[in-house]
Amino acid sequence: MLQALHVCLSATLLLCLAGLIKCRSLYLDKLKHQLQQQQQQQQQQQQRRHQLNCLDSITRFAIANAISVLALSSVPLLLLLLLLLLLLLPDDSGMVGQAFYVNQNQWTHKSKQGSALPHGYSWQQQLLLR
Repeated sequence: MLQALHVCLSATLLLCLAGLIKCRSLYLDKLKHQLQQQQQQQQQQQQRRHQLNCLDSITRFAIANAISVLALSSVPLLLLLLLLLLLLLPDDSGMVGQAFYVNQNQWTHKSKQGSALPHGYSWQQQLLLR
């Protein structure tokens, strides 16, 4: 009887051990699958970054070529394009093209109140001082 109990306990322990091994195997498979998904996502992100960098380079090259063609064909048009580019450059706060418009709106708003210009300055000089 003691020997039968020993056999039963051994069989039960072997079954539990087999179940633990199977659970561990399933869990490792799940982790491998998650790792593969993460690696695929990272590869896709790297591909997207590369595509965006290529598009950026192509766009910059096309703009440079357009500027050179305009420079050869029309000087006034080039000056207008340069002025447009200057307006699109970020100001000190990092806002693109906002400083001129905000200052212009402030000047217009203050002029309606009658206190637009400091004494002795024209409105152009005030814009330059801002």
